[in-house]
Amino acid sequence: MYAIIGQLQNIQWIVYIMQIYQDYYLSPLGIIEVKNTANVLKTLTFVDKIGVKNHAPLTLEIIDSLKKYFNNKQPLKNFNIDSSAFSNFQKRVYELLLKQITLGTTISYKELALKLKTSPRAIGRTMASNPVCLFIPCHRVIKSNGNLGGYSCGIHIKEALLKHEGFFI
Repeated sequence: MYAIIGQLQNIQWIVYIMQIYQDYYLSPLGIIEVKNTANVLKTLTFVDKIGVKNHAPLTLEIIDSLKKYFNNKQPLKNFNIDSSAFSNFQKRVYELLLKQITLGTTISYKELALKLKTSPRAIGRTMASNPVCLFIPCHRVIKSNGNLGGYSCGIHIKEALLKHEGFFI
């Protein structure tokens, strides 16, 4: 009997950890959808409408970090990001961004490419595939001539994020 209860508790724990939770934050720039499991951030992106909400404690922590970022210009808290689908190259690019490109700073696609001994185009493709905008700050990567370049959430969002962080365009 106790073995069965223990197994059921283990199954419930696995379901809790693997379940995808989602919630929404109405930022000054639009609706941000947060998706996570109990312990990792899966995706964060701007969306057009609010969907079904179901959240875990981590979801609320992520939203609280977003509120502090937008209201007080505080750096976003570091959360475990689901990197299971990232290539080794993407991991290297994202890790460099997270460590070296802080709030209010930018780097060009070319500079980032030189640091990683690759091409600016490869950097651009990696930025475009970032599943957690803001938390991996791909909006801080711009063209070497000072132009903004692209942004998967929309160039107007990239421009607004950079202005919010004190970068003058």
